[in-house]
Amino acid sequence: MFGLGLVAAAIFSCAESPPAATASASAPASACQAHKPACGGAAVPSYDTDVRPILAARCFKCHANGGVAADEHDFSHPETTRAQQVPLTNEVASCAMPPSGEPPLSANEASVLLSWASCGTK
Repeated sequence: MFGLGLVAAAIFSCAESPPAATASASAPASACQAHKPACGGAAVPSYDTDVRPILAARCFKCHANGGVAADEHDFSHPETTRAQQVPLTNEVASCAMPPSGEPPLSANEASVLLSWASCGTK
């Protein structure tokens, strides 16, 4: 599995509870700090091995298989998820997803998603 433990805390940290689902990238800086990962020499996470398991555990409830947000943002297939790179990055980086009431992504989960979306999707 893709290991980003060394840079996870530096790349992404959210407040203990994420902003409401309607929050956007304009969320207060104190609520969420995110930085695009350095894409130099690190291996890019793969959808099947690294990204899909996170999405399945944390996002498919709404973003796949007829979920309430699946029509607009279906993350169940690599092709549809790649097409959503920008919104996915924005929502994760702003801590707008997962929505209020759901546990926030761990630093490692967020790092994997941001690295995959920012450094090339495979």
